[in-house]
Amino acid sequence: MDKGPLPLSTTNPYLGTNLFLSNEFQKSPELFNFLKGRGAPSAIDIKESGVEVPTMRMFYTQDKQMYIAELQQIEPYYQWIVRGPYAITRIDYRRLPKESSIGSQEALFIYEGREYRFREAPQESAKTIVSLKVPEAPKKKFKPRPKAAKVIKSEGNVITTQAQQVTPALEIGSNTSMNLDQQALQMAKSGTIQSPKVSAVESSNLDKTSDGDVIHIVKRSNQTMKEVVEWYIGSMENAEEIAKKNGVALDTPLPEGKKILIPGLLVKQSKAMPQ
Repeated sequence: MDKGPLPLSTTNPYLGTNLFLSNEFQKSPELFNFLKGRGAPSAIDIKESGVEVPTMRMFYTQDKQMYIAELQQIEPYYQWIVRGPYAITRIDYRRLPKESSIGSQEALFIYEGREYRFREAPQESAKTIVSLKVPEAPKKKFKPRPKAAKVIKSEGNVITTQAQQVTPALEIGSNTSMNLDQQALQMAKSGTIQSPKVSAVESSNLDKTSDGDVIHIVKRSNQTMKEVVEWYIGSMENAEEIAKKNGVALDTPLPEGKKILIPGLLVKQSKAMPQ
């Protein structure tokens, strides 16, 4: 069998070269293990006549490599000893059949009664296309600027804005012929009084009646009405009227436990009088 390099078939396991190599690797464990690790060649060249030791050259055309196997046949051993790899010479490369360099599928053999390949052709992995999502730039949130507060003038020189309301100070006692309740009622009817949103009495912790008058309880026996009025109102205006309404004199010491009522509209102090 000295016909030069002959190809192995990748589809027909009954081709002469395929049957020859299949028969040899089933008898030689060394050859079988070599082919299992390296894979089947694409062509082989057998030299038997005129040589002392049968020689087989195995060509791997895609890698441009060649291996040389020598048969060592000593009863009861049957071994193909493989050496290499060697580079394929130009002369051998020209003699190689074109079929041996086509395709990536390995040669097909009959092994233990079934078709067998030492290596299956690698399957082409599908290319994965990764689409990158670019995050959108965060949108700026614009807050509208607050509009300037409008100033509104109403009767009684009362200035009102959207942010706050300013009312003129209460002037009580301008009409001395009226008592405190009558003066407050008249000013409310005429529209010259506007109570602030939160008065000192409403925001304090003072005791008061349902009408809004502050309740002061005397806890010191030598305390006078003059001291009480001056603490809560901040002046002595209307002091006589407040004392008269409570049935006491301004300078007379008040009895301990006495309850004094101070009109809520006149109170400027938000804290109870210290004893």
